Amino acid sequence: MLSVSAIRVRRHTKYGASQVTKLRILFDWVVTTNTGLLSELNNDLDGFFDLDQLHRPAAAASVTRSFTGTEFPHEFSADGDVAIEHAGRYEALGRRWVDLMDGTDSLLFVREDRSTDDMPRVAAALRQALGARLSHPRFHLLYVTNRPSDATDWGLDGITNGYLSQLDPYEWQGDDRQWTDLLANFDIPRAPRR
Repeated sequence: MLSVSAIRVRRHTKYGASQVTKLRILFDWVVTTNTGLLSELNNDLDGFFDLDQLHRPAAAASVTRSFTGTEFPHEFSADGDVAIEHAGRYEALGRRWVDLMDGTDSLLFVREDRSTDDMPRVAAALRQALGARLSHPRFHLLYVTNRPSDATDWGLDGITNGYLSQLDPYEWQGDDRQWTDLLANFDIPRAPRR
């Protein structure tokens, strides 16, 4: 999940930031490639924030995991070193992921993809990887893209796809109304209107 997706899902639900553990947003403020995400999932997030695997490319604004290309936009110190204090948080997220996969709750996975990949194929591979790891079959994948052609249903079992347009002028947080529409078909407690 991209950071923008996490913000939108939080704002849509009744839980908000103070109760984010109920939402179990694991990839909050983390940017993954499709192949990198599949590799992370297939490895049960093992070593997700292993300091030996992290580096900060020259002139980059984020720390990158060598194994998968996963980017951590906020996990570095002012002097450019990888911030060791984040390692415990990501270890805890890895344990939470295993607990989630081994649990019995119905789950909704949300993936926001801005790549140029063959998204229906990637979504199917992602759902297959999740299904192979989960201890039960009760889950659904919401796959959101920035391509207007993806507003048309792909017709894939267990996957709902959707399109998110960008606001003009640009707003990094996106549009609450679009997320509300995308999440309307799922049993998610709604946030009270302000």
